[in-house]
Amino acid sequence: MSALTISYCGEQHRVSPTDEFSFGRSGDLAIDENRFLHRVMAVCFFRRGWWWLVNVGAHLPLHLQGIGGTSTITLSPGGSIPLVMGMTTVRFAAGGTSYELEIEADVELEVTHGKAVVPGDTTIDAGSTPLTADQLLLLVALSEPRLRQGPKAELPTNVELMERFGWSVTKFNRKLDNVCLKFSRRGVGGLVGSSERMAQGRRSVLVDYLISSGMVTNEQLSLLPPRPGRTPPRR
Repeated sequence: MSALTISYCGEQHRVSPTDEFSFGRSGDLAIDENRFLHRVMAVCFFRRGWWWLVNVGAHLPLHLQGIGGTSTITLSPGGSIPLVMGMTTVRFAAGGTSYELEIEADVELEVTHGKAVVPGDTTIDAGSTPLTADQLLLLVALSEPRLRQGPKAELPTNVELMERFGWSVTKFNRKLDNVCLKFSRRGVGGLVGSSERMAQGRRSVLVDYLISSGMVTNEQLSLLPPRPGRTPPRR
């Protein structure tokens, strides 16, 4: 069975899929007595063939980077993400002090036709979450700046996306709401708010998840229509 190894300052913790593991000022890994650090910063657990990391804190973001990677994924409070990068470095800061730990998930992935498959589980790609053609285009267009420029690139506005596809406000909002609901049902946090309080920053959470999990890739950018006012490149 898959196991998770968490390393911090020479200390290692190995977690079985039947357990959960937390870290913060207290928890399974007590990092520091720093009063600016959340008592429980994050929790790791195994679900549906994947190890997940959830930011359960109220204020502090986590910054994730795969080994040898150049891009960083920011996991905001309330967000969750599957640990698909094998070895992941997690960085965060509290009260002017920075911390870093490593999480290694030994789930073996088989890659077939660009899809990551977990043995004994379902295919983890956009196909495992049924999407219409319009929904896929919306996700690729929303992710485009970060695919081309990196994780700090600003996402297109809703108005820019509506103009690009010629959609009405109602049509756009319905499609965005539907895809957020679909991925929320897969366990991605921070996408759906209550009736009293809508989810904040859900577009950024969604894009971080799509790119980190490999559901949206640079190869799919060719599916997009040109932006209004731009001439498509000659082939």
